[in-house]
Amino acid sequence: MNQHLQNIWDIIQQDENLSADQKSAIIQSLKDADKELEIVSFKLDRTDKVKRTTAILLEETIEELEQRRKAVEAQNRELEIEAALERIRSKVTAMQESSDLLDIVVTMRREFLALGHNADYFWYMRYLPEIYEKAMTSGDGTRIGMVMTLPRHIHGDIKMVADWEESGEPTLVFPMDVETAVEYIHKMITLGDFKQVDPNAPTLDDIRHIGGLTFVMARTTHGEIGYSLAGVVTDPPKEDLATLARFAAVFDLAYRRFEDLQSAEKRNRETQIELALERTRSRSMLMNHSGELKEISKIFHQQLLLLGIDSEFSFVWLPDEDKQEHMFWATWVSEENGISIYNSKAINYPLDKTEPGT
Repeated sequence: MNQHLQNIWDIIQQDENLSADQKSAIIQSLKDADKELEIVSFKLDRTDKVKRTTAILLEETIEELEQRRKAVEAQNRELEIEAALERIRSKVTAMQESSDLLDIVVTMRREFLALGHNADYFWYMRYLPEIYEKAMTSGDGTRIGMVMTLPRHIHGDIKMVADWEESGEPTLVFPMDVETAVEYIHKMITLGDFKQVDPNAPTLDDIRHIGGLTFVMARTTHGEIGYSLAGVVTDPPKEDLATLARFAAVFDLAYRRFEDLQSAEKRNRETQIELALERTRSRSMLMNHSGELKEISKIFHQQLLLLGIDSEFSFVWLPDEDKQEHMFWATWVSEENGISIYNSKAINYPLDKTEPGT
């Protein structure tokens, strides 16, 4: 019995002013009250247990839902990355010329940024024994801005980069403070052999203004791809590095396509040259008199232009030792009313054997 009810019980038992019937009624009421208290206590205890169990289940449910949410987000992110890679692969498949490799670099930057990553200039670089071949986007990433070759020692003099190039590590983060960045860009400008120059490329003062540079690079079969960040960024997001490494694997497909196209273009070029030579030979074999040199000179000039060789004029040179003179049949093209006119002219002048090549 409840202790408080028990105390009341004891007092009633000792009270001589109450009759036996009164005591019996009060004691019965105490017993009923005690029973009701036990029931209430039981219910409260059971409710408390249910609450604790529910709280545990709710906590487990929330944790499970959070795990599922993260799993769904990770799956969706993977689908986004794979879709970006597939778009790059499609671009690779559509390559028609070896020069289309530069478009792949532009596409990679666009897809990289669309995935929410940060990047300024994007590039690929091929490692050759003595030089690097490098192509990088413009600042806005819409086109290739610079194409160049760089001496290998430009990285060989930087221990962190040189060690990475010799290692098997997939990625490298190379942060440069202002002084290091300015020195690197200055070397690139002075030592580089530029095939294409971006007029909007950052100046040394621009590098100072942004507080240095950070290069983030990923290894490919033939070199690297990479991008730059403004300032000193020692710890870019790991997801950025992982995505760049996956882009590097797709770029290897592009480079294999590039090499196949280069080989095909070389074979096609050799065929074009051989056809041009054959046309010139065939016309020469049909020559019956010297007056036909004009036509041969014309055919020769036509073949040069068809091969894409820039030529203001071409000529056939015939030294005549008996007459002690040179003869040149020169041919050039002029435009009249939008029509190409081939002009030829014979030039004779005395033979001088002291001249080089005579």
